[in-house]
Amino acid sequence: MSAGHYRFKLEVGSKFEYYIRLIDTTRQVIDLTNFLFRMTIRESYGGDVILELTEANSRIIHSGDQTYITLKVVATDTTGITAISGVYDLEKVPIVDSSPVEDETVKVLYGEVDIGREATT
Repeated sequence: MSAGHYRFKLEVGSKFEYYIRLIDTTRQVIDLTNFLFRMTIRESYGGDVILELTEANSRIIHSGDQTYITLKVVATDTTGITAISGVYDLEKVPIVDSSPVEDETVKVLYGEVDIGREATT
């Protein structure tokens, strides 16, 4: 499976919230049970980190039925962002016996992040 490409929009001082459902080549929803997800937004590839989204920091949330994930960053966490753009990737890591299997990590989404400035503070 090759990773999809998507351009996100993030507004400084506002919440960032997207819902992501993965589908296979037959257009069937992929069951996300036994996977963890992580996403890093950087100023550029290899550049400084703008935001980390993980299940551990509650910025990635599994749906109750395990058919989609929510990327969610609260407004106060976007307030200090000074970058004007960024890049990201979202990875899916299988969990076996309660441990992530890093050698089986798959990039599922990647792209750019447009960062809008805030006029009202």
